[in-house]
Amino acid sequence: MRGARVAMATPELKLVEAAKVAIVASASLGPDTRITELEGKLSGAGWNLQELQSGLREEDMALAFRIAVEQLLTENSRAGKDSIQDARVVSLLDLSIHAALEKWVPRQLPCMVMHDWLEAQSADQCSQTFSYLEQRADKLRDLTMNGEHQYCKAALLKCCNTLMHRLSKSSSLLLCGRVLMLLAHVLPLTERSGVNDKGKFNMATADIPYSTELEGEEAERLAAEGSDAAAFKLKSTDEKLDGQMEVSFALYKTFWGLQKVLHDPNPLIMGIGSLEEFVKSISQVLQHLATYSLEAEADDIDPLQDAAMGAPQPNGHVPGAAKGGGAERHFDFPGFLTDTKLIALEFQDPIFRRQILVQILIVLHYLLDRCVCYHTLNPLPCTPTPVYPVSTTPHSPHFRSVSAHPTIL
Repeated sequence: MRGARVAMATPELKLVEAAKVAIVASASLGPDTRITELEGKLSGAGWNLQELQSGLREEDMALAFRIAVEQLLTENSRAGKDSIQDARVVSLLDLSIHAALEKWVPRQLPCMVMHDWLEAQSADQCSQTFSYLEQRADKLRDLTMNGEHQYCKAALLKCCNTLMHRLSKSSSLLLCGRVLMLLAHVLPLTERSGVNDKGKFNMATADIPYSTELEGEEAERLAAEGSDAAAFKLKSTDEKLDGQMEVSFALYKTFWGLQKVLHDPNPLIMGIGSLEEFVKSISQVLQHLATYSLEAEADDIDPLQDAAMGAPQPNGHVPGAAKGGGAERHFDFPGFLTDTKLIALEFQDPIFRRQILVQILIVLHYLLDRCVCYHTLNPLPCTPTPVYPVSTTPHSPHFRSVSAHPTIL
């Protein structure tokens, strides 16, 4: 009986082996001929293309693709080469996408192969490898059927989530952002994996330590000047900013004190925090940022910071567009730096300003949404409650009136 089973399995194994050989051989050809050659080699090896297209042999063909990928990855690993530099690996992945779209193999196979490929590489090598997925984002959208194909979508999410868990959130932040942008491009915005259904806030970084009392040299200068601590002007580490960007110690405490509310504004809705104090603090910060425009400092932008934002350099070169050491710059993205001597520099940083403004915008929209719903369900009989649309933009008069008149919330 056992011999009969082996005899029955032998033709299937021979077909899988023949398909693997055909796939590897076709991956060595150019993009214009590899698909035609693969179909011809499969027909010559005994594969019926009509059966393939009907999906009757997709598991056998999927096995052949995975064996072929494993063979090429093993060859590159033993030779000490990065597999992304092997044109055969890239071509083989393209063939797997074609096979999935033609229903030769399950639609999730290319994502499963990509997962195996990334697992075989170090975190540093994954950046260039991930570029392959970015360049084929449109084909990935076709594979997932715009997020409708559950198995393919789950395989893509597994591939990206596994990579995210391996990456450092400080040194590899750019790659983490690229992963999220790819998922946002491939999957619909309503995809559950990218939506915070329960509306929970991330409180892991809510408690940001900052100085509540002047210390060291600044305390000595305050004592010498005999001025009020709240009006005390903090000196920047950049001497050029002294006298231009003036930040009081009161504004410093107000600004960093806002972060706890920006991380979790629910206490304002529940009446635990003071909404009037919150709006007053936001107004002080926004007025200060509006007072010191960055247009006059446009010529003084740090080239490294300019490169991080992807701006063209004076010679016309766009960072990251060319290969080589200059395009592989490394950027660290530390957390908030709350030293009193750095607050003026941070206010001059356009990236820092943008992050703070986005935080404030998100929280104001969140408060407006929740409060409109609350007043709709619990109308006040004596006080008319103006109701504004949730989609109010920050440039509209309704949004400005919300910030100026906290009582309507």
